[in-house]
Amino acid sequence: MKKKTWWFPALLILTAFQLISMVQVLFDQPAENAVLVLDGKGLDTESAIFFGIYILVEWVYFIAMAIARKRSDPAVELAAFFLTGIGLVTVAGANKAQLKTQFIAVMIGAIIGAFNGFWVAKFKLHPFIVTLATQLIIFTVLLLYMQAGSSTGQAISGLTDGYRNFVTGALIRVPIGGGQTAAIPNYVLYSLILAVVMWIIWNKTTFGKNMFALGANEEAARVSGVNVFMTTVLVFALAGAMYGYSGFIESARIASNTANTGANYELDAIAACVIGGVSFVGGIGKISGIITGVLLLRLIFVALPMVGMDQNLQYAIKGGIILIACAIDMRKYLVKK
Repeated sequence: MKKKTWWFPALLILTAFQLISMVQVLFDQPAENAVLVLDGKGLDTESAIFFGIYILVEWVYFIAMAIARKRSDPAVELAAFFLTGIGLVTVAGANKAQLKTQFIAVMIGAIIGAFNGFWVAKFKLHPFIVTLATQLIIFTVLLLYMQAGSSTGQAISGLTDGYRNFVTGALIRVPIGGGQTAAIPNYVLYSLILAVVMWIIWNKTTFGKNMFALGANEEAARVSGVNVFMTTVLVFALAGAMYGYSGFIESARIASNTANTGANYELDAIAACVIGGVSFVGGIGKISGIITGVLLLRLIFVALPMVGMDQNLQYAIKGGIILIACAIDMRKYLVKK
């Protein structure tokens, strides 16, 4: 008896929602100034090109889902789930400029991530070395870009209200008593959506199983039929796309950006992961554990000023957390081995 693919119709429904939402966002020009008219609303030339690219991506996406349904191919399963997740948080409440910016940010991140993955998979370089080298290259590009612009190296601010509200606004409010409510920022909602998507990718797809197998034992994964090269590149591409989307969110959250924006954020990510039980040896880690690690790390640093501790100590605390957690992780690995 053939096993039913439950996610295929669900993704079709969600994708239809994406396309409908995108049409509502992009078709905003008067009919007389448009190159394409739909229900009395028009599409300008720039948006038409973007819409065409998006439709092309969606067609590839539909084909990918169909292949995944028949073959359980890990690459197309990843594409199906990830594009749906990004699409949902992209079209929800966005305007035309935000839609394009998010798309570009995610694609640039994915390309850089795939570039890193290629060097790791092809030349067997340590991921830390590759990503450190890429970080320095990208940082140089950002410095040159900032100097070349009209800001002459100054912070980029004056972001549009629509962009900031899309990220820092609140669709959900929670009652806290006394007739008052507390706003939950939109970026928390977006994070939860992507966390759910990532949980499905990690636990319910062939790609997720291949990723864990590769992390636990590369040679055993290769013997088992896992495409080690493609899986490695896809893991880095997925990480890069998430970095790109996170950059889009963080830019609006802090509202003032320089080439140094995001510096040392990797320390927060590493610390949160090791607190959440992700093994540096590979093959071990849960989405729930990572979320717990993020919350605990933020609670630690929110609590520092409350107890009168100098905030400058936070870097020392992060370093200590990483060092101790990695030592414990390695000790467990050696004992098991």
